[in-house]
Amino acid sequence: MAYNTQDALNLIEQDVRLSSNIQATTGTLPSPQGSDSNVSGTAAFQSNSALILTLYATNLSPTDPNRLIITLNTPSACGSPNATANTPFTYTVVYFVYNNSLWRRVIVPDYNTNSSNTICNSPPWQKNSCQPGYSAARCSVADSKITENVSSITLSYYNGSSTTANSTATSGTTTATRVTINSSKTVAGQSISHSVVMRALRINN
Repeated sequence: MAYNTQDALNLIEQDVRLSSNIQATTGTLPSPQGSDSNVSGTAAFQSNSALILTLYATNLSPTDPNRLIITLNTPSACGSPNATANTPFTYTVVYFVYNNSLWRRVIVPDYNTNSSNTICNSPPWQKNSCQPGYSAARCSVADSKITENVSSITLSYYNGSSTTANSTATSGTTTATRVTINSSKTVAGQSISHSVVMRALRINN
Protein backbone atom coordinates (compact mmCIF):
# COMPACT_ATOMS: atom_id res chain seq x y z
CA MET A 1 0.00 0.00 0.00
CA ALA A 2 2.81 2.41 0.88
CA TYR A 3 4.61 1.81 -2.42
CA ASN A 4 1.46 2.43 -4.48
CA THR A 5 0.75 5.62 -2.55
CA GLN A 6 4.28 6.89 -3.13
CA ASP A 7 4.02 6.10 -6.85
CA ALA A 8 0.80 8.12 -6.95
CA LEU A 9 2.47 11.09 -5.29
CA ASN A 10 5.39 10.89 -7.72
CA LEU A 11 2.96 11.17 -10.64
CA ILE A 12 1.15 14.09 -9.00
CA GLU A 13 4.46 15.84 -8.35
CA GLN A 14 5.44 15.49 -12.00
CA ASP A 15 2.14 17.01 -13.15
CA VAL A 16 2.33 19.86 -10.64
CA ARG A 17 5.87 20.75 -11.67
CA LEU A 18 4.91 20.91 -15.35
CA SER A 19 1.62 22.72 -14.80
CA SER A 20 1.13 26.34 -15.82
CA ASN A 21 -1.63 26.96 -13.29
CA ILE A 22 -3.15 25.40 -10.18
CA GLN A 23 -6.85 26.13 -10.51
CA ALA A 24 -9.49 26.98 -7.94
CA THR A 25 -12.21 25.26 -9.97
CA THR A 26 -12.81 23.62 -13.31
CA GLY A 27 -16.01 25.53 -13.89
CA THR A 28 -19.05 23.72 -15.24
CA LEU A 29 -18.00 20.79 -17.44
CA PRO A 30 -19.54 18.92 -20.37
CA SER A 31 -21.28 15.69 -19.36
CA PRO A 32 -20.04 13.16 -18.31
CA GLN A 33 -16.88 14.86 -16.99
CA GLY A 34 -18.32 16.73 -14.01
CA SER A 35 -17.99 15.97 -10.31
CA ASP A 36 -21.66 15.11 -9.65
CA SER A 37 -23.76 12.06 -10.63
CA ASN A 38 -21.01 9.59 -9.71
CA VAL A 39 -18.38 11.88 -11.28
CA SER A 40 -20.21 11.73 -14.60
CA GLY A 41 -22.32 14.91 -14.51
CA THR A 42 -21.57 18.55 -15.27
CA ALA A 43 -20.80 20.11 -11.86
CA ALA A 44 -17.44 21.76 -11.34
CA PHE A 45 -14.60 20.18 -9.39
CA GLN A 46 -13.38 22.41 -6.54
CA SER A 47 -9.83 22.71 -5.21
CA ASN A 48 -10.76 21.95 -1.59
CA SER A 49 -11.47 18.33 -2.56
CA ALA A 50 -9.68 17.83 -5.90
CA LEU A 51 -6.33 18.88 -7.34
CA ILE A 52 -6.95 20.83 -10.56
CA LEU A 53 -4.01 21.57 -12.85
CA THR A 54 -3.56 23.37 -16.17
CA LEU A 55 -0.92 21.86 -18.46
CA TYR A 56 0.38 22.57 -21.95
CA ALA A 57 -1.02 20.28 -24.65
CA THR A 58 1.53 18.51 -26.85
CA ASN A 59 1.40 16.79 -30.24
CA LEU A 60 3.25 13.74 -28.87
CA SER A 61 3.67 12.16 -25.45
CA PRO A 62 5.12 14.71 -23.00
CA THR A 63 8.05 12.32 -22.49
CA ASP A 64 8.85 12.19 -26.23
CA PRO A 65 11.92 14.35 -26.99
CA ASN A 66 10.35 15.33 -30.33
CA ARG A 67 7.14 16.68 -28.80
CA LEU A 68 5.92 20.17 -29.61
CA ILE A 69 3.74 22.38 -27.46
CA ILE A 70 0.51 23.01 -29.32
CA THR A 71 -0.32 26.68 -29.73
CA LEU A 72 -3.39 28.66 -30.63
CA ASN A 73 -3.55 30.23 -34.08
CA THR A 74 -3.00 33.67 -32.56
CA PRO A 75 -1.45 36.21 -32.75
CA SER A 76 0.45 34.63 -35.66
CA ALA A 77 -0.98 32.22 -38.22
CA CYS A 78 -0.01 28.56 -37.98
CA GLY A 79 3.07 27.86 -40.06
CA SER A 80 4.39 31.41 -39.84
CA PRO A 81 7.91 32.04 -38.47
CA ASN A 82 6.50 33.45 -35.22
CA ALA A 83 3.90 30.75 -34.61
CA THR A 84 6.00 29.04 -31.93
CA ALA A 85 5.56 32.15 -29.78
CA ASN A 86 1.76 31.94 -29.93
CA THR A 87 -0.38 31.38 -26.85
CA PRO A 88 -0.12 27.73 -25.74
CA PHE A 89 -3.19 25.50 -25.96
CA THR A 90 -3.85 24.05 -22.50
CA TYR A 91 -5.82 21.20 -20.98
CA THR A 92 -6.86 20.31 -17.44
CA VAL A 93 -5.90 17.39 -15.22
CA VAL A 94 -8.04 16.62 -12.16
CA TYR A 95 -7.04 14.28 -9.34
CA PHE A 96 -10.02 13.19 -7.25
CA VAL A 97 -11.15 10.40 -4.92
CA TYR A 98 -14.10 8.22 -5.92
CA ASN A 99 -15.11 4.83 -4.53
CA ASN A 100 -11.96 4.67 -2.36
CA SER A 101 -9.62 5.10 -5.31
CA LEU A 102 -7.59 8.06 -6.56
CA TRP A 103 -8.36 8.93 -10.17
CA ARG A 104 -6.76 11.15 -12.81
CA ARG A 105 -9.08 12.79 -15.34
CA VAL A 106 -8.03 14.69 -18.46
CA ILE A 107 -10.24 17.48 -19.81
CA VAL A 108 -9.33 18.86 -23.25
CA PRO A 109 -11.22 21.93 -24.51
CA ASP A 110 -12.94 21.79 -27.88
CA TYR A 111 -10.64 23.02 -30.63
CA ASN A 112 -10.67 23.92 -34.32
CA THR A 113 -14.33 24.84 -33.95
CA ASN A 114 -14.00 28.61 -34.31
CA SER A 115 -11.40 31.25 -35.06
CA SER A 116 -10.62 31.88 -31.38
CA ASN A 117 -9.86 28.23 -30.65
CA THR A 118 -8.04 27.05 -33.78
CA ILE A 119 -4.80 25.32 -32.89
CA CYS A 120 -1.50 24.50 -34.57
CA ASN A 121 0.22 21.08 -34.56
CA SER A 122 -3.16 19.43 -34.01
CA PRO A 123 -4.48 17.09 -32.82
CA PRO A 124 -3.29 17.01 -29.21
CA TRP A 125 -1.81 13.78 -27.88
CA GLN A 126 -3.90 14.26 -24.73
CA LYS A 127 -7.43 12.80 -24.85
CA ASN A 128 -10.59 13.51 -22.88
CA SER A 129 -11.22 10.87 -20.22
CA CYS A 130 -14.28 9.75 -18.27
CA GLN A 131 -15.11 7.09 -15.71
CA PRO A 132 -14.66 3.56 -17.11
CA GLY A 133 -17.74 2.30 -18.91
CA TYR A 134 -18.92 5.58 -20.39
CA SER A 135 -19.20 5.79 -24.16
CA ALA A 136 -20.16 9.44 -24.66
CA ALA A 137 -18.61 11.30 -27.57
CA ARG A 138 -16.20 13.11 -25.23
CA CYS A 139 -14.96 9.89 -23.63
CA SER A 140 -11.95 9.02 -25.77
CA VAL A 141 -10.31 7.03 -22.97
CA ALA A 142 -11.07 5.98 -19.39
CA ASP A 143 -9.89 7.91 -16.36
CA SER A 144 -6.66 6.52 -14.93
CA LYS A 145 -6.99 4.75 -11.59
CA ILE A 146 -3.85 5.91 -9.80
CA THR A 147 -4.12 3.92 -6.57
CA GLU A 148 -6.71 2.07 -4.48
CA ASN A 149 -7.63 1.93 -0.77
CA VAL A 150 -7.72 5.73 -0.52
CA SER A 151 -9.92 7.09 2.24
CA SER A 152 -9.27 10.76 1.42
CA ILE A 153 -6.81 13.31 0.13
CA THR A 154 -5.91 16.48 2.00
CA LEU A 155 -4.86 19.49 -0.08
CA SER A 156 -3.10 22.69 0.94
CA TYR A 157 -2.02 25.51 -1.36
CA TYR A 158 0.68 28.17 -1.22
CA ASN A 159 0.93 31.50 -3.03
CA GLY A 160 4.34 32.77 -4.10
CA SER A 161 6.92 32.62 -1.32
CA SER A 162 4.27 32.57 1.41
CA THR A 163 4.49 29.81 4.00
CA THR A 164 0.81 30.19 4.89
CA ALA A 165 -1.28 27.26 3.72
CA ASN A 166 -4.66 27.83 2.11
CA SER A 167 -7.46 25.28 1.90
CA THR A 168 -8.31 26.29 -1.68
CA ALA A 169 -6.23 27.35 -4.66
CA THR A 170 -6.22 30.84 -6.17
CA SER A 171 -6.07 30.55 -9.94
CA GLY A 172 -3.10 32.45 -11.33
CA THR A 173 -1.25 32.96 -8.03
CA THR A 174 -1.00 29.54 -6.36
CA THR A 175 2.48 28.18 -7.03
CA ALA A 176 2.71 25.10 -4.82
CA THR A 177 0.56 22.43 -3.27
CA ARG A 178 0.89 19.99 -0.40
CA VAL A 179 -0.88 16.68 -1.00
CA THR A 180 -1.58 14.07 1.67
CA ILE A 181 -2.97 10.71 0.56
CA ASN A 182 -4.71 8.92 3.41
CA SER A 183 -5.06 5.18 2.82
CA SER A 184 -6.67 2.38 4.79
CA LYS A 185 -7.01 -1.35 4.26
CA THR A 186 -8.26 -4.30 6.28
CA VAL A 187 -5.75 -7.16 6.55
CA ALA A 188 -6.52 -10.31 8.55
CA GLY A 189 -9.37 -8.50 10.25
CA GLN A 190 -7.24 -5.53 11.29
CA SER A 191 -7.50 -2.03 9.84
CA ILE A 192 -4.20 -0.60 8.62
CA SER A 193 -3.98 3.13 7.98
CA HIS A 194 -1.22 4.98 6.18
CA SER A 195 -0.61 8.61 5.16
CA VAL A 196 2.04 9.95 2.79
CA VAL A 197 2.73 13.65 2.18
CA MET A 198 4.30 15.45 -0.77
CA ARG A 199 4.82 19.12 -1.55
CA ALA A 200 5.39 20.20 -5.16
CA LEU A 201 6.15 23.53 -6.83
CA ARG A 202 5.13 24.36 -10.38
CA ILE A 203 7.98 25.60 -12.58
CA ASN A 204 5.98 26.90 -15.57
CA ASN A 205 4.04 30.14 -15.94
